[in-house]
Amino acid sequence: MDEGDGLTRYTLEGEGVGSVFVIDGNTGNIHVTKSLDREEKDEYRLIATATDRETGRALEPSSEFIIRVQDINDNPPVFPNEPYIATVPEMANIGTSIIQVTARDADDPTYGNSARLVYAITHGQDCFSVDAQTGVLRTAMPDMDRESRDEYLVVLQAKDMGGHLGGLSGTTTVTVKLSDVNDNPPHFRRSKNSPYLYIWSSPFHSSLSLSPLSLPHSPSLSLSPFPTPFPPLSLTPPLSPSSLPSLLLALVYVCVWRLG
Repeated sequence: MDEGDGLTRYTLEGEGVGSVFVIDGNTGNIHVTKSLDREEKDEYRLIATATDRETGRALEPSSEFIIRVQDINDNPPVFPNEPYIATVPEMANIGTSIIQVTARDADDPTYGNSARLVYAITHGQDCFSVDAQTGVLRTAMPDMDRESRDEYLVVLQAKDMGGHLGGLSGTTTVTVKLSDVNDNPPHFRRSKNSPYLYIWSSPFHSSLSLSPLSLPHSPSLSLSPFPTPFPPLSLTPPLSPSSLPSLLLALVYVCVWRLG
């Protein structure tokens, strides 16, 4: 112990001495020479010795001690696994889990709320929701139709300090793609090659012609006159009334085959 006679000399050894820490040889006060970053190094082990200036003899055993760097909130959250791409079936129920995002904060999780994170959506909240504690992204809108829109971009934010004022934040983007489900019945598309259905106008003549068949109240079948005059059809031998059932059956078969 220095009795104030100026005969005691203090020295310091250990991690960071000279570059980070210096000691006042007369008073024994220790000072830092630059800012400390806990994320770079969180503690230093030092040894202080007091000796007699005249004799150089140690006045007492050297003292070993640890300087711990106290954390402050100086690191924003980051998302180490971005970018995120996820898929969810179209028409999924509200609350369907899509993906879990995870942010990291380099600050000390054992000191205050510096590393306590909460999650929120900053873009896309009309269609999706996120669990503030776990970061699980879920659907929030019913009847999401892939045929209307097949991809969404959701911006998620992680904020430290438990989301309180003064906290630091980081963001990431999740691309959500809708996978197809069987929700559309088949339908026919009309084209220039739309089928035409015809019946015999004179079934008992040796020279026959064709005319369009009218099917009222049938929105799925469009009938129109044949685009060019249909040439007369000659049958040999001439058609007899007894052949009518066979002819009608053949016509039905041809029409079904043509329309199918």
